[in-house]
Order: sequence, then structure tokens, then C-alpha cells
Amino acid sequence: MKLIIAVVQDQDSDRTIKALNEAGHRVTRVASTGGFFSVGNTTLISGVDDSQVRSVIEILKTTCERRTRLIPAGPNIVESAAMMGRPIRIAFKGESTEGIAKGLGDDGCLILVVEGNEEIKVSAGDATIMRWKENAFGD
Repeated sequence: MKLIIAVVQDQDSDRTIKALNEAGHRVTRVASTGGFFSVGNTTLISGVDDSQVRSVIEILKTTCERRTRLIPAGPNIVESAAMMGRPIRIAFKGESTEGIAKGLGDDGCLILVVEGNEEIKVSAGDATIMRWKENAFGD
């Protein structure tokens, strides 16, 4: 048995639950909020046999969409973003990249300071935060 916990966007939750139920999977829905944009999400919890894990993952892939959002940048947007100034690791362009979240650019992209003080811009659709790190550069 495996416990699958999937956080999906609210827009995808109804069709995902319907598809999982139609495939014979029982699902528990929990409302949640979080992430970079602090938007509404749905956490889906399902206990499945080991042989059903791939089926559930495929259903999640086909019913959930990746979306890009534009957010209005107010004067305090950088200060209010929880990750600013913190070391993080992201999946970006197929590689794992570590750095310090500096702020948001005029175009809404996250500015990440990587080793050597190089700044890279990362849009929400291009990167996934993998985990917080205690010390990104080993200092």
C-alpha cells in the first residue's frame, strides 16, 4: 500500500477527483492554500495498492494543468513574499539550481542570486521549488 498526497490547483480538483473515482480510486479532499502565489489549492489523499501508483500518477498528469500567472506588483510585494532572502533549491531548465531569492523583477519573474552573485530570472511556469535549504552556498 502507498499513500499518495497530491496538491492540485482548485481549478483541476473536480475533474481530477472524478477521473480518479471513475478509475476506482477513493480520494479524500482537503482545502489548502500556499505556494508562491498563496492561492487556493486542493490536497488529494489516496491510499492505493503498489500496482496502482502509476495509474494514479497518470490521471494526475492528464487532469492537472501547469499555469502561468501574472500578479500585480504592489510596493510591498517583495517584503510580503515568504521566500525572499531565503536560500532555496529549484528545478530550472532541467537542472537543480541553488540560490537566494532576491525579489521580483518588473516582469514578475523571481530573481534568484546564484553562486558568484549572478542573478537569474525565473518565471513561475519554468521552475519548481524543490526545498528550502539551510545554507545554499556552504558558507
